[in-house]
Amino acid sequence: TPQEGAAIWAERRRRAIEDLSFDVNDQTIKMTASFGVGQRSEEINSVDTLVNAADMALYHSKSTSRNAVTMYGEDAMIPYVELVGGGDALAPTL
Repeated sequence: TPQEGAAIWAERRRRAIEDLSFDVNDQTIKMTASFGVGQRSEEINSVDTLVNAADMALYHSKSTSRNAVTMYGEDAMIPYVELVGGGDALAPTL
């Protein structure tokens, strides 16, 4: 899956989790999730380096905003909202 497609998939899951709520002992509990996305490249050429890239993107999501999707870029982390040009719109369906 190209990195953008994986980010769209992760964003859809993030939103689905954010929309869930559970009633426990007369209290409503809501959840959020953060995701990190990596893509294979010349420098990211093994499973270990791919997992490490996605992990760094995940920790970027958690440390900067939470409840977010971040893609690993070789020069910078790319929040999902920057990928789609900001706003609340999801990219077209794959």
